[in-house]
Amino acid sequence: MTEEKLNALARDLYAKHFGREFKGEVVLSRKMRVSAGNCRPDGRIALNLPYCEKYGEDEAVRVLKHELAHLFLFQTVGNHSHKDRVFNEILDRIGGAKVAKPMPAIIFVYACPKCHKEWRFARKDNRARSCNECSLKKGDYCKEAKIELLRTTLWVPGTELPA
Repeated sequence: MTEEKLNALARDLYAKHFGREFKGEVVLSRKMRVSAGNCRPDGRIALNLPYCEKYGEDEAVRVLKHELAHLFLFQTVGNHSHKDRVFNEILDRIGGAKVAKPMPAIIFVYACPKCHKEWRFARKDNRARSCNECSLKKGDYCKEAKIELLRTTLWVPGTELPA
């Protein structure tokens, strides 16, 4: 789903459910890691692009409705919480997501150029590491067996790690 399509959908949903004109902006963000979306009081709504790609258009719409409910409450009552009764009533009425599905995580897969053994890391590792199996002296760093980044892949916690 493109940003233009999301902005048009946000305008339609906001008018339909809240009877107001949506004057904000919806953007897709690759930088978000922890949440499926966020809303600022100025009307800017950001949706997590990897999350939307993983779970599809229907889930993106549910998250968008959640963020539009936040925007409506920012404009009418000011600060509010996920625990507020009125917030949860709005989500029930419009069909917004109360809780996000598990966030996809980026896994960095490294491999030994000699034996092709693989290691998976949650963060990119810039330190010089070598394969212990291929090193000339076990436990010492060996330039010829330096592990290299093979690929990055998305993984959803609670599922099997991708090969």
